[in-house]
Amino acid sequence: MKLSHKARAELERLREIEKLARSTVITFDSDEDAEFSDALDSLRAALFPVTCGERKMDSADQPTTANSMKDKILNWFAVCEVGASSKVMAMAVIDMPHDRSHPYDPDDLNRCLLLLEFVPEILSRMEKVAAISDTWAALIGRWSEVEQCFLDEVGLNWTKGNKAPRTFDLMKEIRSGCG
Repeated sequence: MKLSHKARAELERLREIEKLARSTVITFDSDEDAEFSDALDSLRAALFPVTCGERKMDSADQPTTANSMKDKILNWFAVCEVGASSKVMAMAVIDMPHDRSHPYDPDDLNRCLLLLEFVPEILSRMEKVAAISDTWAALIGRWSEVEQCFLDEVGLNWTKGNKAPRTFDLMKEIRSGCG
């Protein structure tokens, strides 16, 4: 479906509002304010029932068709932040056309990890991702190490910090061996 310029602009505006609503953190001092905080959390959960990096989909949310991984990936495209490299991962494992984009920095890596959190079945098909390019093969060959470095340094979806220099250096080292 092709959207008009006005419709695309409105969709982008709504996505920015959603990002702001998802990321807003409010702290309260009194018990009364804590009740408001709980109400706000309930509202946020109702507005955004499927999130990336905060919780996995409930079993009731899981697609049950024969193409469930494709359905989950489609849902991921709809509700999560998608980057070039995470898109390539998703497309490769379902045998769809893709380019050769790979994670260049920890932000790219985070989006890939969020994809794997959202669609864990991809882990059993990482050989398809490794086949994309020498760079992907090198990254997949050391995926556990890169993932653990990132999680230790900043946590999934940047929950423990906002800079990941060790992860960036490790990714750079891996890429440099790919010529």
